[in-house]
Formats: sequence, structure tokens, C-alpha cells
Amino acid sequence: MVLIPDRCYKQPSEKEYLQIDFSSRLGDSERITAIKECKCYDEEGNDVTNDIIEDPVRDDTSVKFWFKGGESGKRYDLTVKVQTSEAATLEEDLILIVEEIGH
Repeated sequence: MVLIPDRCYKQPSEKEYLQIDFSSRLGDSERITAIKECKCYDEEGNDVTNDIIEDPVRDDTSVKFWFKGGESGKRYDLTVKVQTSEAATLEEDLILIVEEIGH
């Protein structure tokens, strides 16, 4: 799933592979050279990165990671910062929402 919207929803038992695409913010020959930060915080401000985010990796234009776990009814704030070949720092913030959907 390629993301630019500011929210992503999943159920607690799901594990989804997500991608944040920075290509519209990069110059013609500019590329991502490093992930400077990939952190996730719960509603109380606790760092829950290891519980919610797994294996962040980058390519030339995007950051990909697994969105896992979480507690139903909770919201998590994700910040991803990258450095580019032009020495720019770009940041995307995403709200991750976990919600059990009843039948």
C-alpha cells in the first residue's frame, strides 16, 4: 500500500506492509540516502516503535515498513524523516489507527 493520506487503519491481528512515497518532494536526480528517524508514539507519548513498526527500509524514493500489533481503539503517531542526496531532510507524519471491526 502506498501512502500519502495522513491516516491508515487496521485491525489488531493484521500485519500490513506500508510505503510512504516521497517522490513528489524530490528533485529530478535527488534520492533518499538515509532514514534519519522512524518513530511511533502512543496517545500518551510513549515510544512504541518496536511494538508497532517492523523492518523500516528505504529505496531511492520511499520508506517501507510493517505496521503490526496495536490495541483496538488506539491511535499511534508515526514520524518518518529521511535525508536526501541534496542534503535535505524531509518528514512525513502518519496517524496509525487500530480498530477491531465487529461483524
